[in-house]
Amino acid sequence: MSVYGNPDRLAREIAERVAREAEREINEAYSSAAKLLEDAYRELVSELEREIGESYSRHREALRSTEAALESSLRSKIADAKAKWVSKVLEEARSKRYTIKGTAKKKMFTKLISDFIEKAPEATGFTIYVKKEDLKLVNGILENKSIRN
Repeated sequence: MSVYGNPDRLAREIAERVAREAEREINEAYSSAAKLLEDAYRELVSELEREIGESYSRHREALRSTEAALESSLRSKIADAKAKWVSKVLEEARSKRYTIKGTAKKKMFTKLISDFIEKAPEATGFTIYVKKEDLKLVNGILENKSIRN
């Protein structure tokens, strides 16, 4: 019997052909949808990576800027603290300088003068300012030849 002679067989053949065609179209649609989904996923991942990279760069620069500002502030505070302590030490030294008497005073002036001469041996014609009461002591130290050698 031929397909054309049997209506059930003809209906089954047509149904199978339509089912195969529908399955093929469904598979193509599924493949296309999967490809679209994969492309969209890759695009989304790429976009997120770019945004994360940009965000990272912005935050890194902000941190660097903050770090620089903090370092500058710290340097300023350290300089202020140093200046404060140097001023305090100098003031204390000035106030104690006038209370030093006798041998300690002579040692102090001798050390100061010898340190100056050692550090600036080419200096000539320099002036040392002292209190009137210390002038004789300083002149005596300067006349001592051992301090100059």
